[in-house]
Amino acid sequence: MFYKPITLKFFIAIMGLFSIFSLFTRCKPKSNYYISNGQWYFKEALVKGAEINSFTALNDVFAVDQSSGYYRGEEIENSDGSTFIALDNYYAKDTNQVYYCETYRKGQEYYLYTHNTILRLPSAATDSFCSVGEGYAKDNQSVYFKGKSFEVADPIHFKLLGLDFAKDGIQGYYACKKIKGSSASSFTVISEHYAKDDSSVWYVERDYTDQSVYISRLNIADPGSFAVQALGYSKDEKHIFYRDSLMRRADVKSFQPVEGKAYDAQDSRNDYLEGKKIGRNKN
Repeated sequence: MFYKPITLKFFIAIMGLFSIFSLFTRCKPKSNYYISNGQWYFKEALVKGAEINSFTALNDVFAVDQSSGYYRGEEIENSDGSTFIALDNYYAKDTNQVYYCETYRKGQEYYLYTHNTILRLPSAATDSFCSVGEGYAKDNQSVYFKGKSFEVADPIHFKLLGLDFAKDGIQGYYACKKIKGSSASSFTVISEHYAKDDSSVWYVERDYTDQSVYISRLNIADPGSFAVQALGYSKDEKHIFYRDSLMRRADVKSFQPVEGKAYDAQDSRNDYLEGKKIGRNKN
């Protein structure tokens, strides 16, 4: 088969298209903030009052000029631009105040439009205030979640463990609630719904509809041999649990969760559904 050689004109045309594509990608803003025709914008909205030469994007949502801080293009009133810094995408501070910022949508607008909320945290200590991540922040005296403080015994040593769990130097926490009786030195997360220390196991659950939090101690569970199974079941060396309930008649050695059946677990004697005995399936 004969292949026609690439001509100079064809090569030049290809390189021209490549150059145009490269120019387009280079000109695409790297931040939500960008300057166009001598004015600053956040996305497509003009940043009103921005001082052109000193304006600087701090991250995707916060910016600053010589006079003020900005959140999503909105000037934060009475902020001090000379000391304003972003701590993450929610928290910022200057020498005088700490700010928590987020967005919300209105049902009356069919959730089509984004609105800004800018909260000032008057009791926060600006010198020690820092972000912990995932909506949490702290200073030397308090810990905050989404701009609201909650009770913590040892704020200085507070840290996140993931899956809504945290601990300080004294005890564990779940969704801003103390896990009473837990010991920070050995407190660890097992799964989304379980945590343990050297002496106890806890089951936790959060209702995101009403924000209620449920924490239950599995008094009989052995932390050393405790393991999470599927479908809400867990076990230790001598016991089977469904969520935080002990299944007294379950046989530990033969028990296993089951999927795709009219029941969701079985052992050598019985079938179970959501922790309740439903008899033996003959099929």
